[in-house]
Amino acid sequence: MRRDEDGKLRRVAEELGCDGYYVVHRTDCSNCTDHGEYGTKHGPFGCRDCGYTGRRRVRVFVAFDFEAYLEAQIEEEKRLRAP
Repeated sequence: MRRDEDGKLRRVAEELGCDGYYVVHRTDCSNCTDHGEYGTKHGPFGCRDCGYTGRRRVRVFVAFDFEAYLEAQIEEEKRLRAP
């Protein structure tokens, strides 16, 4: 466990060799939600991709040291594009 910039305790995760944590939030399902009168293209029940809720859970990695993480991402892109 480690404190983030706001002082909250976070479970440490590692991505591309950098320490950070994951933030989870819910958003409208991009497959079935059209923001229409009824909320979804498939009626009020959503679709199979979102579990028929019309909402999706999104998990985003937040690095403790953003600059180091950005450099690691650039190096990873270079490595993947190298012949």
